[in-house]
Amino acid sequence: SVTMTFRWGGAAFVLAFVSSTVTAFFVWQACISLATVLWLWGATYKNLPEGEHSAQASIDVIKNARKFAGGMFLISITVLILTNLDKIILSTSVPLSDYGYYTLTVTAVGGLTYLSSPIIQAMLPKLAELHENGNSDQFSDIYHTAAQMVSIVLGSASWLVIFFSD
Repeated sequence: SVTMTFRWGGAAFVLAFVSSTVTAFFVWQACISLATVLWLWGATYKNLPEGEHSAQASIDVIKNARKFAGGMFLISITVLILTNLDKIILSTSVPLSDYGYYTLTVTAVGGLTYLSSPIIQAMLPKLAELHENGNSDQFSDIYHTAAQMVSIVLGSASWLVIFFSD
């Protein structure tokens, strides 16, 4: 997307030509985040139809969504803790160089999941339709085909990483 291009391409530019400090990197990230929020805010209000009434917050709506919002908040906190617990533990128990290798590996493995995303996104609508219509035979065929495709793509990429690592 455009914002990601500016976020990471701009960060590379800032680090290469302006300042190669961590502070410069995070200042750039903060500026792009603010610009993205402002751009999305403006685009949202530009594309919303005119309403009969002005938008107002309603405490009743908030009260009705309280259980759902609380559950989503607890799930988010749990995911945040579980996805970062390993990093917190390792950052205090292993040398910084080993932790750097671990972080690089986790990032590379996480990047592999991007290879399977197009296959999954292409198959999910058809799988949802087949499930809704109760067509389990065709659902099973397409599911297994998609799983094999993901296995081939991720397996091939994984073997490349394994064989060409030091």
